Amino acid sequence: IAHLDRPSLPGLARAITSNADAARSLSVRPALLERIAAADASTLAKRATELESAQELVPTGDLESFLDALRWLRRDEQLLAACIHFAGLADFEEVSSFLSVLAEICLQKALGAAISVREPSVAVLGMGKIAGREFTYFSDLDLIFLYPDGAADPAGAARVAQRLIQFLTTSTAAGTAYAVDSRLRPS
Repeated sequence: IAHLDRPSLPGLARAITSNADAARSLSVRPALLERIAAADASTLAKRATELESAQELVPTGDLESFLDALRWLRRDEQLLAACIHFAGLADFEEVSSFLSVLAEICLQKALGAAISVREPSVAVLGMGKIAGREFTYFSDLDLIFLYPDGAADPAGAARVAQRLIQFLTTSTAAGTAYAVDSRLRPS
């Protein structure tokens, strides 16, 4: 009852009444409810900084647990951002920038898990909304993969890209992380 006057709660009410997945997420993630209740206008900027410097989601030997953690991170942070946005504590430009940082972090963590020591390095370029830091709640990742000219094993670079796409798009118990579009056509 002491938390009923929190400025983020109108946003929470709007989020859970407009999206059944949000309500289900909160039912299994009570700590997220506390984070949302404590949120204010500065929360997204603080959390973006924490995400960029945090060592969260270090891939372990258990790939399935890692992929679930990646998906929960995305879902939790996206719901937090939506509640803050719907409560009027942040404008959509700030939310969009935060969602872009979140997508970049998830992409970096998934790429780290996809690379093996025997394969060539791969650079991943984000295009579209991720490149412009204009990510939305439903944006996909438009990606281009590059590998070094003259790489001894170009097929290895392709395997890394395929693994990354699989890690982001495969549905697990926690859902999917992101949709990926790697078939971009310059036009």
